[in-house]
Amino acid sequence: MITELKEQHNGLIAQANAILVSAKGNMNAEQSVKFDAIYADVDLLAKNIERAERAAAAEAENRSTVRPPAEPIGPAATAAEAEAAKLEARKAAFNTYIRRGSRKLNDMEERALSDITGSQGGYLIPQGFSNKLELATKWYGGMRQTASSYKTATGNTLLWPSNNDTSNAGEFLNLATTPGTVDPQDTSFATVTFQAFTVSSKYIAVPNELLQDSYFDLPTFLADKFNERIGRIENTSFTTGNGTNQASGLVPGATVGVTAATGGTVTITYNNLVDTLHSVDISYRTGAKWMFHDSTLQIIRKIVDNYGHPLLGPGLNGAVPDEILGFKYQVNNDFAVAAANAKTIAFGALDKYMIRDVEGIEVMRLDEIAAYQNMKVFLAFARVDGHLLDAGTHPVSLFVQSAT
Repeated sequence: MITELKEQHNGLIAQANAILVSAKGNMNAEQSVKFDAIYADVDLLAKNIERAERAAAAEAENRSTVRPPAEPIGPAATAAEAEAAKLEARKAAFNTYIRRGSRKLNDMEERALSDITGSQGGYLIPQGFSNKLELATKWYGGMRQTASSYKTATGNTLLWPSNNDTSNAGEFLNLATTPGTVDPQDTSFATVTFQAFTVSSKYIAVPNELLQDSYFDLPTFLADKFNERIGRIENTSFTTGNGTNQASGLVPGATVGVTAATGGTVTITYNNLVDTLHSVDISYRTGAKWMFHDSTLQIIRKIVDNYGHPLLGPGLNGAVPDEILGFKYQVNNDFAVAAANAKTIAFGALDKYMIRDVEGIEVMRLDEIAAYQNMKVFLAFARVDGHLLDAGTHPVSLFVQSAT
């Protein structure tokens, strides 16, 4: 299925590029409407490809974490079977907790997992549920797909050291006049402070009728909603956050590399892209990527050379994303759209943006808050922070639209 979707994706891009080439970049109204309609289908296919790949990855993850061996052999296999049985029991217990509350969970834990009580971990989210949250969040929004990340067991303040020694160089010794003499040259260090800001999903009220319906997959429903809500606010913070009770975003942390000339409030030229690329030091260009809003991608897709050839072509096997000037791009709709003074494009070592996750997502069930409506309330909390690690050599540059 994924291969077929990619073939359709490539075919549509070829159709759009044919229109662009025939018009030599100067499309009339009819051609422009057709071009945009084709790329709307391209974007839809790209999302379907991404969903299919996510589903395949989730299925593979699920098989690798919860499925016992098909043919147990010996003591090791027996232990694996026992561990898989415990995991399945924990999932069932969590489902019971979601539907019926902590008392029923304790009862089930005592029957199914005699060595685990509520106070010793019975309320922990089962691995399959946690993996679903983490995997889906990783694919959400754009920042987690390009940034680096690390987990900590607690939310203590952490100091991340940095060093900029780029202005210093070694020396040649004149052994004839100063044998054994070496000049001193100190180097300086700085630190970035990572906090653990709390993110809430906001609460979801679920009617008791649904809780009592065994055919309703409530854990999956909650995982999807928690992921969407936490994923959205995290991505916004990682992109544009000001560092006050939230992450310090990529855009505020990056350096302006290029500003469009007067008249470039809503346009982007080939030269703008080239200049932005070269505003980043060559040492950061290995593995570098672009990042921008989907509407900016639409502008870039219409850039052609003097012969009418589009700047942007399909990636290998219809892979998404494609390449711009030989570098991959990542769409992030928390970036600004083209407007006066807008910072619309980032380019550089996007993996220099570091996300700190405190391990574990807390899911809570509140029985009383909406009891008068015959509902139970659920919510989730996560703890995160993020910073662009810039020791002074600016790993990420921004392109800014002109003021007028």
